[in-house]
Amino acid sequence: MIRKRVTVVILACIFTAVFCIPAADVFGGTNSMAIDPPSGFTVSCSGHSALKLNWKKAAVSGYQIYKYSKGKYRKIKTIRSRAANGWTDRKTKKNRQYSYKIRSFKKVGSKTVFSRLSGRITGTSWKHSGKVNVKSIKIKSGSRKMKAGTSKKLKVKLTGEKKKKIKNSRCIWRSSNERTATVDKKGRVTAKRAGKVNIYVETENGKSAKAKIRVTGGRKAKQIPVLAYHNVVSEAEKATKYKDNKWTITVDRFDQQMRFLHDNGYRTLSMDEFYRWYKGEIQLPADSVLITFDDGYDSVYSNIYPILKKYGSKATSFVMDGVLPETHKDGDSFISCDEIAEIQRDYPQLEFQSHSFDMHRPAADGRGIVYHMTYDEMLADCVKSRAKGREYLAYPYGHHNADYVRAVRDSGFKLAFQYGARDYAKRSDTDYEIPRIGINWKNDFEFFKKWFK
Repeated sequence: MIRKRVTVVILACIFTAVFCIPAADVFGGTNSMAIDPPSGFTVSCSGHSALKLNWKKAAVSGYQIYKYSKGKYRKIKTIRSRAANGWTDRKTKKNRQYSYKIRSFKKVGSKTVFSRLSGRITGTSWKHSGKVNVKSIKIKSGSRKMKAGTSKKLKVKLTGEKKKKIKNSRCIWRSSNERTATVDKKGRVTAKRAGKVNIYVETENGKSAKAKIRVTGGRKAKQIPVLAYHNVVSEAEKATKYKDNKWTITVDRFDQQMRFLHDNGYRTLSMDEFYRWYKGEIQLPADSVLITFDDGYDSVYSNIYPILKKYGSKATSFVMDGVLPETHKDGDSFISCDEIAEIQRDYPQLEFQSHSFDMHRPAADGRGIVYHMTYDEMLADCVKSRAKGREYLAYPYGHHNADYVRAVRDSGFKLAFQYGARDYAKRSDTDYEIPRIGINWKNDFEFFKKWFK
């Protein structure tokens, strides 16, 4: 009997080691923790406008290099050699800036495990005009606040050998967010609209500096897009478990959308900020957006929360407190209470509000249970949600009637959100029927961007 038990334990360990490689890792998802991307990833100009990429060798099978082009990072090179620690990109144009990312991969049996993508590095493909002896560069101090519609020239201090000042050396300038402010080749910054922006300057031999600028003023928001998501999963899960579920999008697509908002300087809002704007208590910049998630799936913890934190974005997850598990267990459909508590400690910019206490379910006739409940029953559900500290509500399935709206109001919710009627939120909207813009798998990136023109 003892031998049989030992055999079972050994077989279980072998099965776990061989077969339980996360699907996202095997298929190159972004959540891989099996191996890390290469460390020491750098870029430098190698002459004749080419850019040399270097990294530290690791115990892997090879590397994949990605280059930023036309709004996304695209794979440009696969190197199948564990001994490689560098590669030269010769498909560059002189005096241009290029951004790169890298990831490593490793053969595990018959499968290939990928690391996540590394952080971004940026280099300039200089065509050198002779000896360059700049040892340091510094943007001279001055006011770093600007009003929208104004411009000013930034001046740099160049230092050469033995701390001697250098009067002339070619520099290239760039803005981290051209919607907020642009910069020309002479360092003149033009502020466009409210927000924060970094202005970078770089010399021919790779010395660089940056200035942080805050732009005030600009257009005020008359309407705000309220985005409504549901589930976010890996490419592998989407291809198998959620293939026909249009409410489920992939991690890569969600990351692309959040990066677009971040890179273009959109201000993501908390619920209280949106509420105060709706009530006319505060003004917000025209490029403001409210991000919401319905249902409270387990992907809020595993996939959504890390990406929001990556870009510093605020968002709201609408959950059903009556169905949330206390602690996380493998196979759970919904985020657990302990995971919510962890997020609230680590990243309070992701907040949790109500999707009803326990009304997100169909009745026997297939319609939402809301259409079969009395006012008193709806009010009791709302009171339970309010007891959990929830102040805002998104109707389950978007279903609501006059009694439900009255119950939501009478229980003390500040605002309630619809689902289905895609439109911007305006101050003229009814406070318990705020419209949202549903984002699903059938909507491509162009559809997403059109709401931000």
